[in-house]
Amino acid sequence: MITNIEKSILEYSCIAYGVESVKVLTSRFRYKHISNARELAARLLRLEGLSLYKIGALLNRDHSTIVYILKKEATKDLQDKQEQIQELIQKLKIKELPTTPKL
Repeated sequence: MITNIEKSILEYSCIAYGVESVKVLTSRFRYKHISNARELAARLLRLEGLSLYKIGALLNRDHSTIVYILKKEATKDLQDKQEQIQELIQKLKIKELPTTPKL
């Protein structure tokens, strides 16, 4: 079962990178903007304390793929936004989200 925080993180990741929906985010597409959104989602979900298996299940990926995503050096874009990511997590916890795409 998916929690509201998990759903919000997936939706926000879609918004942040212009991905059409969570369905596209969890698809097998390998376009750069989709994989960047997936990376953001994986990192945010891990910061929330989810297991690698749970993150993999949410993103329709094997847990070893999630390990690879989390081990690789964060992209410059994500490094620059580390504080914003922390602020986002706080906003997600109190449900102050921008308009989100449908599942």
